[in-house]
Amino acid sequence: MPGERVRQAIDRLLDDAVDASASGKWSTVQELAGRILTLDPDNEDAQTFLVAAQRGLGNPVAAVPVSGDQPVGEELPTSFANGRYEVTGFPGQGGKK
Repeated sequence: MPGERVRQAIDRLLDDAVDASASGKWSTVQELAGRILTLDPDNEDAQTFLVAAQRGLGNPVAAVPVSGDQPVGEELPTSFANGRYEVTGFPGQGGKK
């Protein structure tokens, strides 16, 4: 759980993401969501904003990894948010990194 100062920084970034999404500035939303996930990899709001930004930018990726490297022996997720999103790929894989 992030400390109070980090939590305040995340809240400010989330507010900026709300404003950017309302204006349709999807590249800004994507950047902000990435910054939030750097501070708090499990932040569900940032994960949702990142998926929305990818869709807004025309990227078909429906899910994002929520933590760094996948530990050996653990299976990759097939869905998240109680099945609302299906994992079809991960950013940074394939020909268009």
